[in-house]
Amino acid sequence: DDGSSSEGKAFVWVTSEDPIEPQLQPGVDDAQIIQRYVLAVLYHATNGEGWDEGAWLASSNECDWYGVTCSNSMVTSLWLFSNNLSGTIPSELG
Repeated sequence: DDGSSSEGKAFVWVTSEDPIEPQLQPGVDDAQIIQRYVLAVLYHATNGEGWDEGAWLASSNECDWYGVTCSNSMVTSLWLFSNNLSGTIPSELG
């Protein structure tokens, strides 16, 4: 992947641009890293820059992002109705 796909953009973001502090550590924070990656894929696959609401890909915990519901720090649902999403829901959400 040359980084232009939704998956490639999400990979670059989660490995080198994610502003979360303290930085997540592979081998320690794997579940959160994967969760942030999958949400970043959704963001890029559905034109996140054009969404009406929400500050995704932010330094805050992903459970605090607009439309994200979590239980025990794990995403359990997304509510992005009427948020101007366009594109295809990625298989990573499956």
